[in-house]
Amino acid sequence: MQTIQKEFEVEGLSKNCMRIFDNGTHVLLGISPFNSRFSHDYITRIIGWASESFSEVPILLAGKDASNLLEVLGTPKTNADRKVRKEIRRHIR
Repeated sequence: MQTIQKEFEVEGLSKNCMRIFDNGTHVLLGISPFNSRFSHDYITRIIGWASESFSEVPILLAGKDASNLLEVLGTPKTNADRKVRKEIRRHIR
Protein backbone atom coordinates (compact mmCIF):
# COMPACT_ATOMS: atom_id res chain seq x y z
CA MET A 1 0.00 0.00 0.00
CA GLN A 2 2.71 2.51 0.89
CA THR A 3 4.54 1.96 -2.39
CA ILE A 4 1.41 2.72 -4.40
CA GLN A 5 0.57 5.81 -2.34
CA LYS A 6 4.04 7.28 -2.81
CA GLU A 7 3.74 6.85 -6.58
CA PHE A 8 1.04 9.53 -6.94
CA GLU A 9 1.29 13.05 -5.58
CA VAL A 10 -1.89 14.82 -4.54
CA GLU A 11 -2.06 18.57 -4.25
CA GLY A 12 -5.35 20.15 -3.24
CA LEU A 13 -6.35 23.58 -4.49
CA SER A 14 -7.56 24.53 -1.01
CA LYS A 15 -7.59 23.28 2.57
CA ASN A 16 -11.13 22.05 1.95
CA CYS A 17 -9.92 19.98 -1.02
CA MET A 18 -7.32 18.29 1.18
CA ARG A 19 -9.90 17.73 3.94
CA ILE A 20 -12.12 15.92 1.43
CA PHE A 21 -9.14 13.95 0.11
CA ASP A 22 -7.97 13.00 3.61
CA ASN A 23 -11.49 11.76 4.40
CA GLY A 24 -10.83 8.93 1.91
CA THR A 25 -14.47 8.29 1.12
CA HIS A 26 -14.79 8.82 -2.61
CA VAL A 27 -12.66 9.55 -5.68
CA LEU A 28 -13.80 9.73 -9.31
CA LEU A 29 -11.23 8.64 -11.89
CA GLY A 30 -11.78 10.14 -15.33
CA ILE A 31 -10.01 8.56 -18.28
CA SER A 32 -9.80 10.65 -21.43
CA PRO A 33 -9.81 8.67 -24.67
CA PHE A 34 -7.33 11.19 -26.13
CA ASN A 35 -4.67 11.14 -23.42
CA SER A 36 -1.79 8.82 -24.32
CA ARG A 37 -0.65 8.86 -20.68
CA PHE A 38 -3.45 6.47 -19.86
CA SER A 39 -1.68 3.26 -20.81
CA HIS A 40 -2.78 -0.11 -19.45
CA ASP A 41 0.02 0.02 -16.88
CA TYR A 42 -0.85 3.56 -15.71
CA ILE A 43 -4.56 2.78 -15.43
CA THR A 44 -3.80 -0.37 -13.43
CA ARG A 45 -1.53 1.55 -11.05
CA ILE A 46 -3.91 4.46 -10.49
CA ILE A 47 -6.91 2.17 -9.92
CA GLY A 48 -4.83 0.17 -7.42
CA TRP A 49 -3.85 3.37 -5.61
CA ALA A 50 -7.42 4.66 -5.58
CA SER A 51 -8.84 1.33 -4.37
CA GLU A 52 -6.43 1.26 -1.45
CA SER A 53 -6.97 4.92 -0.58
CA PHE A 54 -10.75 5.35 -0.98
CA SER A 55 -13.82 3.31 -0.15
CA GLU A 56 -15.64 4.24 -3.42
CA VAL A 57 -13.90 4.47 -6.80
CA PRO A 58 -16.19 4.99 -9.80
CA ILE A 59 -14.37 5.21 -13.13
CA LEU A 60 -15.53 7.49 -15.94
CA LEU A 61 -14.47 6.52 -19.45
CA ALA A 62 -15.65 9.21 -21.81
CA GLY A 63 -17.83 7.79 -24.55
CA LYS A 64 -19.27 9.01 -27.81
CA ASP A 65 -19.80 12.47 -26.37
CA ALA A 66 -16.02 12.99 -26.53
CA SER A 67 -16.44 13.59 -30.27
CA ASN A 68 -18.08 16.92 -29.38
CA LEU A 69 -14.68 18.19 -28.23
CA LEU A 70 -13.10 17.30 -31.55
CA GLU A 71 -15.94 18.89 -33.51
CA VAL A 72 -15.59 22.13 -31.56
CA LEU A 73 -11.90 22.12 -32.47
CA GLY A 74 -12.80 21.84 -36.17
CA THR A 75 -12.70 18.09 -36.87
CA PRO A 76 -15.51 16.98 -39.22
CA LYS A 77 -18.19 14.93 -37.41
CA THR A 78 -17.47 11.70 -39.31
CA ASN A 79 -13.75 11.88 -38.50
CA ALA A 80 -14.42 12.84 -34.89
CA ASP A 81 -16.79 9.91 -34.39
CA ARG A 82 -14.30 7.49 -35.95
CA LYS A 83 -11.41 8.76 -33.81
CA VAL A 84 -13.47 8.46 -30.62
CA ARG A 85 -14.55 4.89 -31.44
CA LYS A 86 -10.93 3.94 -32.15
CA GLU A 87 -9.62 5.45 -28.90
CA ILE A 88 -12.38 3.98 -26.75
CA ARG A 89 -11.75 0.51 -28.19
CA ARG A 90 -8.04 0.97 -27.45
CA HIS A 91 -8.76 1.83 -23.81
CA ILE A 92 -11.21 -1.03 -23.37
CA ARG A 93 -8.63 -3.53 -24.71
